[in-house]
Amino acid sequence: MKRILRIVLPAVLLLAAAVAVTAYFLMRPRVISFSPAADAAGQPGDIAVTVTFSTDIQPENLSQYLVFEPNTTGVYQAIGPTLIFTPSVPWGQDAAVNVSLLPGLKAKNGVKLASGSEWTFTTRHPWLTFQLDETDGSHLYMVDPSGLNVLPLIPGGASVLDYSITAAGEVLYSEKTAAGSRLRLFDRDTALTTDLLNCGTASCTQPQLSPDGSLLVYRRTMVGSPASLWSAQIQEGRAVNPAVLGEPGHVTRDPSFSVSGWLAYYDETALAFEFFHPVSDQWVSFENGTGVTGSWSADGSRYTAPDIGYNQASGITPGYFSQLLTYLPDSGAREELTHDNRVEDVQPAYAPDGRQLVFARRFLNAQNWTPGRQIWSMYTDGTNIRPLTNLPVQNHTGFAWSPDSRYLAFLQFNTASYTGGRSLWLMNMDEGVRQEILVGAYNLAWLP
Repeated sequence: MKRILRIVLPAVLLLAAAVAVTAYFLMRPRVISFSPAADAAGQPGDIAVTVTFSTDIQPENLSQYLVFEPNTTGVYQAIGPTLIFTPSVPWGQDAAVNVSLLPGLKAKNGVKLASGSEWTFTTRHPWLTFQLDETDGSHLYMVDPSGLNVLPLIPGGASVLDYSITAAGEVLYSEKTAAGSRLRLFDRDTALTTDLLNCGTASCTQPQLSPDGSLLVYRRTMVGSPASLWSAQIQEGRAVNPAVLGEPGHVTRDPSFSVSGWLAYYDETALAFEFFHPVSDQWVSFENGTGVTGSWSADGSRYTAPDIGYNQASGITPGYFSQLLTYLPDSGAREELTHDNRVEDVQPAYAPDGRQLVFARRFLNAQNWTPGRQIWSMYTDGTNIRPLTNLPVQNHTGFAWSPDSRYLAFLQFNTASYTGGRSLWLMNMDEGVRQEILVGAYNLAWLP
């Protein structure tokens, strides 16, 4: 018996040790996949980095174990076995991004990642998109920041009524049909087009998609009915259950989603900006007499738009002025951003990096009056206000920031000319250099 124990016991202990070692290796987190892939080229400038492990990971201290060169800020998330980093500022155009996954990352079971990984991917540059009217309708084009390469954006030569760029970098557009219009979604990476909604004989314009892609908002215009905003849920790639958004019978327009999920739009009947959060079903209203479209801040907490004010007219001050007001739907507060009662401030546009905004300004008092609005810039707190252009007869409008805040696109036209066209310009915000691209473009946006 003792002899049997001397033989069997070591074997049992050896087997137990082997089982323990095997169990440890099975419990240890291993990298199953990551995206973007190693040496992947032409990635969107705002692409998220994901790493999937063999087991669920702990959400603490993720920034210590997934690092980047060049360094950037963003949001780390642990969702089950997947680690996700979403940059708050784009990586940059034509940038090489080095990703380092360091050992020591803990799984939910407490076991650490034993060895790290390192890989590199490269980004593409953003493209400026615009509409251009031609003999067979309006078409979508895109141009690179050099201004040298102008390409059609939508295949097949679709006649486009309106469009926007979604948070996912897709092109949401309204296409003119024989009967009326339809809303479609184009993915540039896959070249696939999805039909979202057939509007029948109605004209559907101003299409917007919520940041999570679950809600479609658009303006529906039809003979005999007020032009108003409608919304529809997105289910399995289709828009379903379309219905009037807001007060029935009101004329509404200019929807715009923030990154935090708030929807802003203008109600012409109520003379107010309305704010709606689809998740919380919260509504907030602010009176505004002008109804000129505004802009969301980069973090989605503030919406800035112009409103009119009145002076006692004199030789020094005009009878009216326009200032920029900031609306905070989370708190219901309203703040003044510009305060000069001699000027007309309109068309604010926040930079994606959250540091500044531009707007159009024109002096209304006799001493400084100009026919054209100039481009002005300031920090988001209203300080360091300064002009970027000084061309008194030229009017500047249609501002659109590139995703990396490096370029500002705008339209310029001569207020003293009855024959001059509307020209598209790009301004390098680092160097202050302006470049004319072409004539006739409008409705500017950027593809990441």
